[in-house]
Amino acid sequence: MVCYWLLMLLAFHIPISEEVAEEADLPLNSDKTIHVVLYAGFGLLLSGTLETYGRRRARTMPTAAQAALLLAVVSVYGYLDEFTQPWTGRRYDLADFAADVVGAVVGIAIYQLLRALGLFRRLGIEA
Repeated sequence: MVCYWLLMLLAFHIPISEEVAEEADLPLNSDKTIHVVLYAGFGLLLSGTLETYGRRRARTMPTAAQAALLLAVVSVYGYLDEFTQPWTGRRYDLADFAADVVGAVVGIAIYQLLRALGLFRRLGIEA
């Protein structure tokens, strides 16, 4: 979890030169896709972490409350992430923040769907 978070921190804060951006020849707004995908992974991993922590402490939360808490936490982090990017030479873009929130919703929803289908139980990941 920590390694994934560090990867995101670096990915969104390392300045990208114009030359590198031109050489990459990425489609227009592809950075939004990157935000959605990375934050979906973040939401998925945080969902599993929170549920595992709750089970170990015998303090489980209702599914809706867990999803709302995670979405709030990831949204605050996503905004702070976007807010601090100008400090490293990157650009502040609220559309990136919106992509972060969409990604978090997707990741949390995927986790809840897999859990509801019993996939984690069948794999022996969940008691």
